[in-house]
Amino acid sequence: MIYVVFLRLVFVAIMFSFSTLHAALVDDVLKQGYGVRPLGMGGAFTSVADDEWSLYWNPAGLAGKGFSYVYQDHDQRNTFTSVFETKSVYLGPFAWSNITRTNLNGGSIEVNHYGFGRRSRNGVDWGVGYKNVSDYSTGMLGWTSDLGLLAHILPNVDVGFVAQDILKDRVNTAASARLGLSMFMPERSFIVAAEGEYLSGGQLYPHVGIEWEVAPGLALRGGLFRSKPSMGASMVLPILGDVEYAAISNYQDSGETVHMFGYRIGVAKRRQYRRPITMISQEEVVEIALGGNMIAGKTEVSLLGGSKEGADDLLQLLRAAVDEPSVKGIVIRVESMGQGMGMLALVQEFRQEILRARANGKKVVAFLDGWNTLPEFYLASAADRIVIPELGMISHLGVMLQTYKLAGLQDLLGVRPQIIFHGKHKVALFDSTDISDESKLQLKTVLESLYHIVVDDVRQDRGERLSSQPAQIFGGQFISAKESLKMGLVDRLGFYEVARDEMKSLLNKEPAYLKAEYLKEFELQFDQMGPTTILSAFNRIAIIEIDGPIVDGESGENILFGGKSVGSETIVQQIKQAADDIGVRAVILRVNSPGGSAIASQEVLEALRKLKDRHKPVVVSMGNMAASGGYMVSAEADRIIANPATFTGSIGVVSVFPYQADLLRKLKIDTLTLKEGDSMDATAGTRRFTPEERQLLQSILDETYDKFVEIVSNGRKISKADLADVAQGQIFTGTQALELKLVDELGNFQTAVNVAEALAHIDTGKSQLMYYRTSPGLFSNLGGQAAAWFGNNIRMMLSLEPEIKFSAL
Repeated sequence: MIYVVFLRLVFVAIMFSFSTLHAALVDDVLKQGYGVRPLGMGGAFTSVADDEWSLYWNPAGLAGKGFSYVYQDHDQRNTFTSVFETKSVYLGPFAWSNITRTNLNGGSIEVNHYGFGRRSRNGVDWGVGYKNVSDYSTGMLGWTSDLGLLAHILPNVDVGFVAQDILKDRVNTAASARLGLSMFMPERSFIVAAEGEYLSGGQLYPHVGIEWEVAPGLALRGGLFRSKPSMGASMVLPILGDVEYAAISNYQDSGETVHMFGYRIGVAKRRQYRRPITMISQEEVVEIALGGNMIAGKTEVSLLGGSKEGADDLLQLLRAAVDEPSVKGIVIRVESMGQGMGMLALVQEFRQEILRARANGKKVVAFLDGWNTLPEFYLASAADRIVIPELGMISHLGVMLQTYKLAGLQDLLGVRPQIIFHGKHKVALFDSTDISDESKLQLKTVLESLYHIVVDDVRQDRGERLSSQPAQIFGGQFISAKESLKMGLVDRLGFYEVARDEMKSLLNKEPAYLKAEYLKEFELQFDQMGPTTILSAFNRIAIIEIDGPIVDGESGENILFGGKSVGSETIVQQIKQAADDIGVRAVILRVNSPGGSAIASQEVLEALRKLKDRHKPVVVSMGNMAASGGYMVSAEADRIIANPATFTGSIGVVSVFPYQADLLRKLKIDTLTLKEGDSMDATAGTRRFTPEERQLLQSILDETYDKFVEIVSNGRKISKADLADVAQGQIFTGTQALELKLVDELGNFQTAVNVAEALAHIDTGKSQLMYYRTSPGLFSNLGGQAAAWFGNNIRMMLSLEPEIKFSAL
């Protein structure tokens, strides 16, 4: 809807424009153009149009993301003017420029130029421009407007067309048109462009230009501006920004040279590889790396932890590759994912996209790099072909749960927690002594469920290529690359180039390769930039992420060490925004959470209830874990989608209170307690609970537990009696949860999108996904975050956590 608002503003501005302007005074600006970079290229910029100067040369080039501020002096030596300055602000897809020009004879004008561009999926972008012109020598005002188109014929060939000054009032200047063609190298390091400029009355001017980035941050330009030689250069200065220069010889047939200078700060879009959606598709293969620093949920950046790619963001990239018609194949470099069982659910998300790609006729090759365990091989098994280096290895093809009992360490330190809980299995992973046989059996069923899910999937994917029985493969043993080939686990030995050879063999041709990150800048922007059509402005699906432990207050990220938490206030505000947005038809709650605060979880659930009262369906998409509080916020959704390996359930309550009196004695620390109120020191950790205090705490947890069960009973339409056996704090896989009716369907995020579209009565594939995310300040609570990180890890080790929580693990 934002571009509709822009057009309305343009309309208002038109209504208030009046008077008549003198053509000679404005033609130099409206027809000669402005922008140091385009003029250095001879003005052959209509088909190049990839930065803020698209505002004049072709507003269709404003489509996309980026921002910049530019100041430029277009007659630095005052050869023709006493003042000729421009100031521009670009905030994709909008731009504004202020141009002031005062001739040596005293004539002065000011132009405020506004523009908007929009990228489309059919390969033709469009844009509009509006210019408000003020003639200070006469005190008169006027306006004029432009329309631009930019057609991406091939990934390295663009055609641009712009009609300038086609609608106007009180501006006595001729309408004109430009038609240009440009060709460029990958990453636009070398551009050649040519175009013709046509003025009403039959005048035709040629423009030719080149741009060559001879070194990173240094670009040279040259061309012919209306047959007059031009040249230019720019340099990117570290931190400071871009400095640009251009000159045109024999400017306006005067025999003189005009010199231009500019300064620019912001995102240099033109330095990025511009992979457009083209009219004539070129067959491509996308290369993507999965694993490494991958974490559940969204991407995370910290000063000491570095950048960790979020699985949700990588899934977007993979979905874009699967949906892009020009992509005929995908090569996946599978990097280490760790051996955590929670990773298997995320792997299933990627596997389902890989299988969807193959169902759509695309070829997929997986490259296993180095030492690979179950998550890496499980992911690769969904591909058409698997390649591994000759000295690579596959091991630990099985599932295992290992927990440490800290009773001995706690006794040594003099710390032993007091645990209050409801749900006989809830305490299994919190108790520092031992796990009951019944809880061990329940956890064993979870492992068996995971094991059979993985084995069945691999047997289906690899089929007759497997030459060994599952017991020989999935026993956790070490398997060399050569033995893996004999057993049918992989298809070929070799390095990454061999994986490319396999793709060439599958496609029967040498394809063009494309890095997945290029998709992030271009295809994925359609999810965030707004609707592709007027009607799809009302076909939005809001994506709200419960990504991390649920806490009271605002969401936060540890910018020093990494880690994140989900604040109830932040999520409630996002839910309210989705409820108030008339364009949002449904909400997908993306849950990757082990639980957290009971009160915060219920606060989020209450906001979701109000959202449903607005007749907007809620669909839950469970990632690696949606347990305890993560399950509570999901329970009343219209539909719950889980991966087969998702950990969910854990319907129970636990609270762990510190008791460190023995530690204080060992440290020779005496305590003095003065109190008014017998129970004031109950949670101070210096004494044990009295029976009455323990009973009171137990009653509070029982009340919380009863509320939890009531929520699940009402949301899932299961009687409390039937919930008695499954609401004892135990966790389940998604497959088990489906059998117990705790979830509705097995599938990945795309499944949730399809379900949300159906519930909102949106045609399949016609919705626009809107991610609701917040970004923490760069220096927000840095010291506090660090202290919290250390404190939380110590508390986790010693079980010093005096709060009622829905915590799964």
